[in-house]
Amino acid sequence: MTKEYYWNLLNQVSSVEKEEADHQSEMHSEANNLMAMAFAGLNRSGENFQIESQLPEIERINAENKKSLFGATTEVPELIETLRIKNMDNTVYSIKTDLLQKCMKSDYNRLVLKEKVEANVSSQAEIISMPDITPVVEEQEEVKIAPVVEEVVKEEAVPEGRSEFYVPQFIGDLKYNRDKKFTKPLSTFCFNHTKMSLPLENGRKAVVDFNVYPLTFAEDAPITDIMVTAVTGHVIRAGISRGVSASVEIKFDEMSFIVRGMWEDGKFVTQINCLDAHFAGKFKERTTSYMPEMRTYTTYIQEEIYGKTYNFFPAAVGLNADNGFAKCAAVITDGNDISVIVSNEENVFSIIDPDGAPEQILLYWSGGKDPSLHIEIEEQD
Repeated sequence: MTKEYYWNLLNQVSSVEKEEADHQSEMHSEANNLMAMAFAGLNRSGENFQIESQLPEIERINAENKKSLFGATTEVPELIETLRIKNMDNTVYSIKTDLLQKCMKSDYNRLVLKEKVEANVSSQAEIISMPDITPVVEEQEEVKIAPVVEEVVKEEAVPEGRSEFYVPQFIGDLKYNRDKKFTKPLSTFCFNHTKMSLPLENGRKAVVDFNVYPLTFAEDAPITDIMVTAVTGHVIRAGISRGVSASVEIKFDEMSFIVRGMWEDGKFVTQINCLDAHFAGKFKERTTSYMPEMRTYTTYIQEEIYGKTYNFFPAAVGLNADNGFAKCAAVITDGNDISVIVSNEENVFSIIDPDGAPEQILLYWSGGKDPSLHIEIEEQD
């Protein structure tokens, strides 16, 4: 993306902010995220900026309060830091630094604070010993208990025509129109979302969120190819059906899950089981089915980027991460080659353009009650 793109985006979002202020209403989080994206893009493009901080005034007040003999003190204001940037027409735009920091993450320290940031040597395939555990209050809604593995995980019949070299095809249905370029409404996706919860001590629980996407449509099919995303904390795993089995195994260190998909009476049905005998049967699960309200060429988002076909599968339903980008997995097909990747810790995909320059693919949800997934490609520093 160019500087002009980010300046135009900033101008549009600022107009929305002014309208919200005129109506004395709080600026929508979606507009906040877009504003942060615009500021981040301008910072990464080398635009000059200025930071205004109340810290010197706060330090002065604290020093004066310490000198007070009779306990009289001046109230200390809340620390607010603002980054300001000026356009060619001398229009000044501002943003709170905490919002910008959430969007830029490690780039904030490097580009805004000018700190030296050590290279992140962790791999996208870094293994965790257990899903991230977050203290939460137990949900009151009814859930079903996943059956013990030994009772349901049976040997899968090998579908006719499959071999160890089999890979699925990512071909859409020509009966339907293609989505608008770089955009796809949530209402045109097809997948099942399953939340797997493992109760722990002290009211805590370990949670893994699965999205299971069918790669084909059928009225009845006991075996169907699938794409699976799994998220626990900030870690994303992904896999597709390949080889002789249509099942997908998702691994978190020693804890593994087997995922299957099938069609029954025109309904997409999924089955997820933990393969660890110690935890099998202890998970609670809740599944929500997302069937397309309107069919398009694909029920996931597919785009041609620099001669390769990218098939994107969001790992969160209509939700962006703190920095405004969506956690996603992608299947890249290039001729007979196929690869599965997940977005990095910044929730973006790093790529190289045909000229050898680094770029990144950004995906994000917007649209309120009827969200759409959007794709942008920008230069990477």
